Amino acid sequence: MADTRSQPPLPDEAARRRALLDHAATLLVEAGAGTGKTSLIAGRIALLLAAGARPREIAAITFTEPASAELLERMEKFVSALARGEIPDELRVALPQGLSSEQAACISRAFETLDEITCTTIHGFCQQLIRPYPVEAAIDLGAQIIDPAAADLAYQDLLHAWLSARFGRDRGSEGLGRMPPLPRLTDEDFFAELLLGEPDATVKLIQETAAFLRTKRTAKAPRAEIDPAVVNNLSRDIQAFADWYHECGISEAATEGIVADLRRLKGLLDGALSAPITGRRIAQLLLHAPPECRHGSEARFRNWGHKGKWEKASSDAGFGRSRGGQLSNAAQAHYDRCSEAYRAFVSAVCGAVFARFVGEFDALRKLYADHKRQAALLDFDDLLYHARDLLARNQAVRQDLVRRYRRVLVDEFQDTDPLQAEILWRLCGEGSPEAPWTERTLRPGSLFVVGDPKQAIYRFRGADVDTYLDAKRALIAHDPASVIEITANFRSLEPILDFANDRFWLPLSEEHGQPGFTPLEPARSPQSESPAVACFEIKIDDHHKNSRGKLSVDLVRREEAKVVADLLERLIGAHQIWDKQEKSMRPCRAGDIALLAPTGTNL
Repeated sequence: MADTRSQPPLPDEAARRRALLDHAATLLVEAGAGTGKTSLIAGRIALLLAAGARPREIAAITFTEPASAELLERMEKFVSALARGEIPDELRVALPQGLSSEQAACISRAFETLDEITCTTIHGFCQQLIRPYPVEAAIDLGAQIIDPAAADLAYQDLLHAWLSARFGRDRGSEGLGRMPPLPRLTDEDFFAELLLGEPDATVKLIQETAAFLRTKRTAKAPRAEIDPAVVNNLSRDIQAFADWYHECGISEAATEGIVADLRRLKGLLDGALSAPITGRRIAQLLLHAPPECRHGSEARFRNWGHKGKWEKASSDAGFGRSRGGQLSNAAQAHYDRCSEAYRAFVSAVCGAVFARFVGEFDALRKLYADHKRQAALLDFDDLLYHARDLLARNQAVRQDLVRRYRRVLVDEFQDTDPLQAEILWRLCGEGSPEAPWTERTLRPGSLFVVGDPKQAIYRFRGADVDTYLDAKRALIAHDPASVIEITANFRSLEPILDFANDRFWLPLSEEHGQPGFTPLEPARSPQSESPAVACFEIKIDDHHKNSRGKLSVDLVRREEAKVVADLLERLIGAHQIWDKQEKSMRPCRAGDIALLAPTGTNL
């Protein structure tokens, strides 16, 4: 049966046509779920080839190997069809009259060298960038790429060896190269002081920080010094509180204990002013002996709450309760000033603590870098950093790479991290090497990226939707028309899309701090008025119960299976469905049906 049904135009037809044909523009295509993003990139590549682009000038980048394989397969399918004179359905919007003779000739030539197209992951692409330039990239000519799992194991082994050597336990490091001597535990070892407070929590913190600094290798803590004025202010306020208490003429036990404890803290502060604040002194001030009046782990004192005690103490001394209330108010004023000064002191000390804590890992980062250099290994992060540095520091090499990769297309751009985005902008843009990557001007048509900020879910892997938004703003600043929206969804029917649009537009809107929400529009229409969801009754009686009178799960499942089998029998061979490949109606086959169940036992 021939396909006599007319296909209505897609709601985003103009945007799709531009994405496929506007090869002179650098574009960011925002395409939601089910809109055919992979086909769009593959189609643009095919039409680039039809316009005369050479396969070796094109690089298509994805973020997983399966996605890369799918994109390559789709692109090869489109080019093969065009070489045979066929127009794939996905490309009809751009080729309503088919290929011109010139386009057909270009496709025919490109088909012969199609394997020269670069279609790979971002890490694979960076490896291709640096491979021809080992000297310029400062890497070993025979360096091998270490498997991520093996890199994780090596790094963890080095971390354990580093800590063991530091804390005085000898530990071998076979297979990791020769480890340089590391300092033994001393009285002022900062990690040791932290371990004395909360050993388990400290070890976990060290491990998490080491893992973070491995991937964020340029991360540094801001330099922080403890302002002597902050220490002096706290010492002065404590002394003023103590002087007032001893001159007030009444003894109140709770306040006397607070004053004594704060004077102990003052003694540590006074010592801190006369000598450098060491790891031990920091630990004493913040961890091991904080003021007893501190509110848990917060950088403030507990609420005062001693008025009744002062009234009783005053009454017992013969001064009356009202006098006790006045003294309590005066004591609270001193107490609150000490609390505020303590908060400022803790804030200042914590800045210095953080800087010192992060700085402790410099030795580990150097140890890991030395290990990789001695073993001639590169991990995935090395590929990114070496590629970025090569593009930033060697303009002659960058120009060679620009001539090699004239067209760069990127899928799932919302999963890009700042370093990956910088690599793309340095390759495809022009400007001062010292300027931020977002200030570089992209060459017309050099970069085509597709993404959906609503699907940015890989923050744990370093991806950052803020990078996507920074790139979007940079493109709009250069050309407001460089961002186009693809909204036609081929996956779901209108009621489902209406439901999703209604529920998600507000939570994902910019006013809620999100990237914004573009509603999806249906590209499919129901083929009949038949219900898309059907409910079947299962008749249960005493035959489905076990010897104890309770329903038997196995017997009920068998009854459900009979109902499903009856439905399948009525569908297969009798129900007519539309075959997209054959473009005709045909009887339903077993292979057209999928059975889903919550668990394997239900199957």
